[in-house]
Amino acid sequence: FAENDVQVFGWGNKACARAHIGGPVRAYGLWRDLSNDEEYPVMVWAFAKKG
Repeated sequence: FAENDVQVFGWGNKACARAHIGGPVRAYGLWRDLSNDEEYPVMVWAFAKKG
C-alpha cells in the first residue's frame, strides 16, 4: 500500500488501562474520564485503500 492510501488511528487512556492491567480487574467507573491520551495508545487500527 502506498503511504497516502493508509490511515492509522489510535486510542488510549492511561488511567483506564492501569485499572485493568496487572491483576484483578477493578471497576473503572461509568462516569470516569475516558478521553483519548495520545501519548498512551492502547488500541491502534489502520485502514488501507487499494490503489
